[in-house]
Amino acid sequence: MTTNAEFFAWISSQAGVSALIGDRIYPCQLPQGVIYPCIRFLRDDDGGFKDFDGQGGTLMTELQIDCIADTLTQAEAIAAEVSGAMKNYTGAMGGRTVQRVSLESEFDAYEPSLAEGKYRVSQAWTIWHY
Repeated sequence: MTTNAEFFAWISSQAGVSALIGDRIYPCQLPQGVIYPCIRFLRDDDGGFKDFDGQGGTLMTELQIDCIADTLTQAEAIAAEVSGAMKNYTGAMGGRTVQRVSLESEFDAYEPSLAEGKYRVSQAWTIWHY
């Protein structure tokens, strides 16, 4: 299973997130005719961690998660549920064992290019796993 598929399966299983957006979670690009609110996620990096003996068994994945909705309040509510599920998470995420998840940054934006303009809360996460 790929990183994108594993993340989709894991975040979809989080009750607070799915209560707000169902399964409207998309990698990279929103599909044409998308129904809002939704989440778009982008994998920024998937590289290894070097230790003193060479390539370590721990990998780092950076994800950008965009919570997109009709109002800023909706987008913030989705982002809060994502944060509650992800912040300091340890355990299984698909075939990976997550050692640590940390929020690196978060910001709000308005997307006039999306249908009728939408609001977005973007979060940058670092996931350490093996």
